Amino acid sequence: MKPQQRALLGMQVLLLGLRIVAGDASDDMMKEPHTAMDLTNSTIDGALATLSPDTPCLIEMYASWCPHCRHFAPEFEKVAAFFKKLAEQGGPLVFVGRMDCAKEVKLCAQFKIPHYPYVTADRASVYLARGNVTHIPSTGPPDPKTMVAFIANMTGRTDTMVYHEAPPDKAAAGEDAATNVPAAPEVPWSMADAEGATLNLWYQITSNPLLHTGPAKRAALLEFVRWWAASHPSERCKAGAQKLVAFYSTLWPEEEEVAPEGLRSFKVCGEEAGVWSEAREGSWVACKPTKPGARGFTCALWILFHASAAWLPDGPDASGAPAQVMVKALRAFASHFFLCDVCKKHFE
Repeated sequence: MKPQQRALLGMQVLLLGLRIVAGDASDDMMKEPHTAMDLTNSTIDGALATLSPDTPCLIEMYASWCPHCRHFAPEFEKVAAFFKKLAEQGGPLVFVGRMDCAKEVKLCAQFKIPHYPYVTADRASVYLARGNVTHIPSTGPPDPKTMVAFIANMTGRTDTMVYHEAPPDKAAAGEDAATNVPAAPEVPWSMADAEGATLNLWYQITSNPLLHTGPAKRAALLEFVRWWAASHPSERCKAGAQKLVAFYSTLWPEEEEVAPEGLRSFKVCGEEAGVWSEAREGSWVACKPTKPGARGFTCALWILFHASAAWLPDGPDASGAPAQVMVKALRAFASHFFLCDVCKKHFE
């Protein structure tokens, strides 16, 4: 590959990386304290069962690695605080919760979440039944007035349920601006982080039916894995990806709509590396979080992409010219597996 091509591809990866990690400066927005209840697979049914079936619920599905979810967090918190105060003053109860789809992949998959952040509003019974919950329509993440108005219309309380913006706390805003500066990593990059990002991304794709259903997803996943097979910085992940490419038509036959169990259980970095689990969250090296919700997967994914660009071979292989393999993979990732909706639009 010519130096100019490698530099151009590196710039594409850098731009995507900046888009992925752009939210790190606002990580404090995602951590405690917050008013909305954190919902997990083990707590959601218990929390909703305490409500009457008709109780209105406002629930945000987000991913802690998603930059725009981080920027949206304060807006959702304003609404949660509004409904909490309303109930304390004798108004109607509105349950407000949020679920981190980066951790609760299978739970979010039950609600068929197409992108992040995804704000829904419906009755408690609908969430308990894992029904088709109503998405609050908007051209981007909805603002507080839109969310409150949607609940007001849903409950028939448009006369008493009106959101008013509280004046900003200038002192707190200045303090946040001073403290939300990401710390420089002690280690510039780590192979362990590149492998961790690979396992995490593979887990997200294979655990969420929306990401492994249909011919378009089948073709996109193959394009993406071909990049790993050509230039993954980890030899064991590269070997695993090469094996996956070689047996792809067997593991996911063209006539199969949904990826079979054989592909979904495939250990992309080999038996020794195993599979992703939440316990691995504490194993980041260069991407070790400096505070809750920071760095981690977003940082490691950027390392993986950047290193894979640097490891591209000079000559073509069976998949084609290295530059073409990488460009196709990046487009496949952005179009089919990058669920941060606003990020995806910027990248495309």
